[in-house]
Amino acid sequence: MPIEQPLGDASLGSDIVHPRSLDAEPSEGARCGVHQKHAAVGRMKSLPFLGPDPVLTQVTIRSLSYKVSDCLVTTWILAPSKANAEATMRRTTPRGPGSSRWSRALVTGASSGIGEAIARQLAADHVELVLVARRRERLREVGEELQRVSGRPVEVIAADLTEDADLLRVEARLSSSERPVDLLVNNAGGGHLSLFPGGTPEEETRSIRLNATAVVRLTAAVLPGMRERRSGTILNVSSGSGLQPSAYAAVYGASKAFVNSFSEAIREENRKYGVSVTVVCPGFTRTGLPARTGFDVSKVPRFLWMTADDVAAHALAAAARGRGLSVPGFPNKLGAAVAKHAPRRLVASFVARGTRGMLNEDREREVSAPEDRGRRNHGTTSPSRRIPSRISSSESEP
Repeated sequence: MPIEQPLGDASLGSDIVHPRSLDAEPSEGARCGVHQKHAAVGRMKSLPFLGPDPVLTQVTIRSLSYKVSDCLVTTWILAPSKANAEATMRRTTPRGPGSSRWSRALVTGASSGIGEAIARQLAADHVELVLVARRRERLREVGEELQRVSGRPVEVIAADLTEDADLLRVEARLSSSERPVDLLVNNAGGGHLSLFPGGTPEEETRSIRLNATAVVRLTAAVLPGMRERRSGTILNVSSGSGLQPSAYAAVYGASKAFVNSFSEAIREENRKYGVSVTVVCPGFTRTGLPARTGFDVSKVPRFLWMTADDVAAHALAAAARGRGLSVPGFPNKLGAAVAKHAPRRLVASFVARGTRGMLNEDREREVSAPEDRGRRNHGTTSPSRRIPSRISSSESEP
């Protein structure tokens, strides 16, 4: 049986065919006055998503144009072959049993989705686990199964991280010098799609407490011990929504942007103490969360989806390598690059249109008729109810 604490008050890769010989030629559109310096794309560098030494005749060359500093620059992207993609997945999966660099890990949001996938992959490496989630029975089931897999003790803490009493219990476990944690995975989070304000002020504040405040407090609890031991890893599961203005998910996206900035800042502060901090920003993940938050999953292009296992493998590999901010999946990496370099207003407009285009009928009707929201706020009911903000983002990232 897993060790259970009582409930509180609330129930890659190598060079690409000698890249020094592959100079990209600027397009005609890029030759524009004082901005000519932006036309020189430069020599292609090693791309981590490609396998070792791919053969040029086995790849497809695609041209992707994007606007940077008012100049059109043509960037050549080499798409990996199926064999190279499979080799990449083998490199990003956790190592064999017993070879993990961590001995004990605490994972929040561990009862499903990305959090459960991370816990399972750590258990396969025989890492001792402390699992945290709200659903007590489900958490106990996962704990018993992973204890059989790992052959190590599994401790479960049923806790709602938006409740101060529960948060204090998890903080106490992280700050304990007995069986100290050397990997903290801040994965729990949640949100919903709607026009802001999507709920009462208390509901919006609750979302911030889960997505941001809990991350800060749990990190603060574990850091002193890690610094004293001069080793440790913190893995924060954020979202691609935090890399751009996220219309119709304003509070969720802003809280994830906070997690990104916070993670990169404390990474630099603690580098000299031997403590590594990694933040991972996944996109659409194949679990139940997108449908429950208001997305029509049939409208989301297939190439945007990743499985929870793939995201978990990427996250653990990034943490093991000491990466800073990491984005899993080539489409997500490309989107992050465009969001970083394109004009902010255009990014916000594009994200808003894209999000509305993937909403289900009920949610689309809600965001299209703000006057209906006003009537509901004054006591009129509606058959379309907003999804609560306490959904765990361990299941997916919208």
